Amino acid sequence: MRRPAPSRFTLSGEEANRHNFYEVRLFEHGSDAGFLVLRMTPGGAWVLPFNEARERLEERELLTAEFPKYRLWIAHYYRKYRITSETPGIFILKWLTGYPIYARSKEDLTQALYNLRPLSRKERYELLRHIIQQTEKKKAYKTSSFRLMNESNFMRSMLHPQAIETMSHYDMVLP
Repeated sequence: MRRPAPSRFTLSGEEANRHNFYEVRLFEHGSDAGFLVLRMTPGGAWVLPFNEARERLEERELLTAEFPKYRLWIAHYYRKYRITSETPGIFILKWLTGYPIYARSKEDLTQALYNLRPLSRKERYELLRHIIQQTEKKKAYKTSSFRLMNESNFMRSMLHPQAIETMSHYDMVLP
C-alpha cells in the first residue's frame, strides 16, 4: 500500500482537502466481520481484525494464501470524498482513468453552477404550510432551520454563498 490511511482523519475542514490515501478492508463473505489492512508484509498483510459488532481484536498477520477467502473493499479518500470499490478490477479501472480527479472536478463544477443561481427561500406562509403538511403526514414531525433548508433546497445549499442568510431567515421564521 503506497498511501495507507492514517489512524485518525477527518472528512471536513481544510485538512480534508489534502487527503489522498487508501483504506483497504477484507470482509468474511456474508458477514461484517473482517480485517482492516494496516500494511503489507512479505508474506501477506499486517491486519487489525474486527468482529461483526466492529470491536477491534488483536493485530496479526494475514497470509496471502488466505486473501481469496475474503471479500475486498477499498476506499480512496481524495480531498473530501470517499470513492469505494469492491473488486480489484473496478479499483484498477478507477485508478487508471483518474476517476477521483474526475469525480472531484464534476462535483466542484456542479456546485459552482448551483451557486450561480440565487438560493430560493420560502417565505413564512410557505414554510408554515410545509410544516403543517409534514405534520399531517407524520404526527411526530420535528424540524429545524437546517432541516427546512435541506427539504427546500437540497444538501448542496449548505455550500451556497447565501446559505448563512437563508439559515438565519429560517431561524427567524421558526417559533
